[in-house]
Amino acid sequence: MADIKGRYPFSTADGQAIPLDIIRPNSFIQLDIDDTVPTGSQDCPETVEVMAVVATEDCYIQFAATGATAAAIASGDVIADAAFIPGGVITMICPPIGMKSYSILSLGATGYARVQYLEQWSGLALSSQQTRR
Repeated sequence: MADIKGRYPFSTADGQAIPLDIIRPNSFIQLDIDDTVPTGSQDCPETVEVMAVVATEDCYIQFAATGATAAAIASGDVIADAAFIPGGVITMICPPIGMKSYSILSLGATGYARVQYLEQWSGLALSSQQTRR
């Protein structure tokens, strides 16, 4: 998805291009989230390496090899293999290696989380991808 000059439309702060055609959607799921009961364990498709997650409320996602369960947390708890998802912010996550199961717990109120599973589509790059615009 390059422009007519063969450049990608987005870039990082240091000028590295972010190609839009290196990923493709695999599937999508919407989960109801609650601050007292975590979602049931969900499994990412095997081919998925990246997930885009957005939720209506602050929440966290807990990964495990199988049967993930996001437990309530207390001040000072360190939660391994987990990621914070700010409400209303799209967060890109790469599940930890060997941990394709996940569960989500809201940190304040009920709402929903939407998870888009993404796959790598093409490893090809344009020559102008490597140069600053």
